[in-house]
Amino acid sequence: MSSFAAPPRTAPFVYQLNQGRNIAAPWYPPTENYTTHEVDDNISPDQTHQIDIQKCPITSVTVFQSNKALVSRQIDVTISKEGEQLIVVDGFTTNLIEDSIKVSGVGNAVFRGVTFKSNVKTIKNDTTKRDQIKQQIDLIDDKIRELDRKYLILTKQHEFIKNYKKSVLKVSTADSNVEKLLDPQTLQLMTNYTLFDNKQSEVNHASLSTTQQEIDNLNKERQSLSEQLSKEKPQEETLFKRVAELSIYAPECTSVSLEFKYKTLKAQWQPLYDMRVDSVSNKYEISYYANISQATDEDWMEANIKLSTADPNLMSKPPVLYPHYLSTQHHYNNRHIAASSSSVRRRDDSYDEEDEEDEMIEDKYKEREVGGGGRGGSLMRKSSIKQVVTTPQEGATSSVFYIPRLATVKSDSSFKGTKVAVAKVSGDCVLSHYTVPKMDPNAYLKLESTNESDYTFLRGPTQLFVDSNFVASTQFPFVVPGEQFEMFIGQDHGVKVEYMLPTTFKESRSGVFVEGTSTKQMERRCHVKNCKKTQIKVTVVDQYPKSTVDKIKTKLLVPEFRPLPNNAPKGQVQIVNNAPLVDSKLVASKIELDDDNILKWTVDVPPGEEFKTYIKYTVSWPSESAINEDTL
Repeated sequence: MSSFAAPPRTAPFVYQLNQGRNIAAPWYPPTENYTTHEVDDNISPDQTHQIDIQKCPITSVTVFQSNKALVSRQIDVTISKEGEQLIVVDGFTTNLIEDSIKVSGVGNAVFRGVTFKSNVKTIKNDTTKRDQIKQQIDLIDDKIRELDRKYLILTKQHEFIKNYKKSVLKVSTADSNVEKLLDPQTLQLMTNYTLFDNKQSEVNHASLSTTQQEIDNLNKERQSLSEQLSKEKPQEETLFKRVAELSIYAPECTSVSLEFKYKTLKAQWQPLYDMRVDSVSNKYEISYYANISQATDEDWMEANIKLSTADPNLMSKPPVLYPHYLSTQHHYNNRHIAASSSSVRRRDDSYDEEDEEDEMIEDKYKEREVGGGGRGGSLMRKSSIKQVVTTPQEGATSSVFYIPRLATVKSDSSFKGTKVAVAKVSGDCVLSHYTVPKMDPNAYLKLESTNESDYTFLRGPTQLFVDSNFVASTQFPFVVPGEQFEMFIGQDHGVKVEYMLPTTFKESRSGVFVEGTSTKQMERRCHVKNCKKTQIKVTVVDQYPKSTVDKIKTKLLVPEFRPLPNNAPKGQVQIVNNAPLVDSKLVASKIELDDDNILKWTVDVPPGEEFKTYIKYTVSWPSESAINEDTL
């Protein structure tokens, strides 16, 4: 198959569709109504073949991670009359990428050309039911407005009665004529008013509750009608129809089989992992899955699925670095900056990595399909039952995974996706512990291994299990075949870490008639105890301050280091004093110190034993200067 670095612009192209051979037509530019051949208007109806692309079987789908998919469908055409034939293909979704159509075929015919048309058509729909629903909604709106007014009146009545009662009680309590208040007639009047108030309040409250309930019921009915209205077609509807017209010449009555490829948007796949680690045997097993989701408005039914790691949105060539000029006023030359910015493009329009990758693997993929083996089988694995997994194919710049069974992925706007198995990978690993007690008094289990499989692991969410127990959710790193990798797989509470706050060991000041210097000698300690039944390797990370100004000096006293020769790698130092502490039996097998004053101890700790780190350093600064001594 031929590959094109850019869409061809010359016309016409004539390709012979020879029996048993596939010769691809070129990628056509996205120009509307662009054609490589003038279609004969006198083609008879029996020489015109109407094809709905959605009814044509899918031969394969290549899903990319960059919101695209390459769909390949098979179109079989029976030619009952020799001569020029017109194949009209429609039914494309709005997510089709117009300049991605590619046609190849098998049969005794001559391929003349392709015309791609985009037609916009406005149609009027029957809105009788829609109008009836709108009328019902309008009537409900009128009822709700009337009930709202009623509810407002009842609320005002309720407030009036409540306020009137307050005013009556206020006047009564302020009346100094006690005898008048105790008069039987007055008492009877107050009793009658209280009974009236209670009865009226009950009636008012009941009316308010009933009215509110009626409003709520009408709102529910209105919501239901609004949902029905949203499903009804509008009065006028604009249809966007895309049609591809293929012109071929058949010298005799025959049958041709066309492979119709096109790209569509709104399709993607995401890697998922289940990783199980056995800390006794130092082995791991990774279940590699892919979650395929698409909202292309077409269902992929019983299709061969391929998953590609290619990213066609990336640039195919590096950007150009232009000179960086400075003027005497220290301003950048905008002309060169603008040129530099314009040279950095998201992608090179003349190159599509998807096309190259697909063509490189297409023949091998078809050879695999001829045997028909490897399909079916259970995706779950128990004991000795083997799991059906994908076959990886490494390309020049990416990998492609072949799903060994037919899969159905339906269009779903929610992008929930379909989970398929990619691979089961197992291997040996080295487990160790890592702790940064100054920041977190916990020890973390660290896994180191090499990807000895043929699969590229992409960055993706991972469920971690250690000794059959779920420990954490994390992200698996990007790892190519043969690459070493490391990752942290959760906290291990079988290792106890205790970190002591820094203490001042000695403090001094110098200078009376000249500029004085303040000096503090500090200590930091950490204890790491192995509470497990097996020996572990632990890396402890700590630090001492690093000065960013010349006036403040720091010096490490313990552990004592001596610089290596000048030709030694940067950051490596030699340990001079690595004696254990007075109350510790263990000595670190390695201590590292980097340029940021970060220290790392690596030590093997037997069961029940405790390793202790110890740092002693001094900090000096001018006495007249103030520093935050809490940060020492």
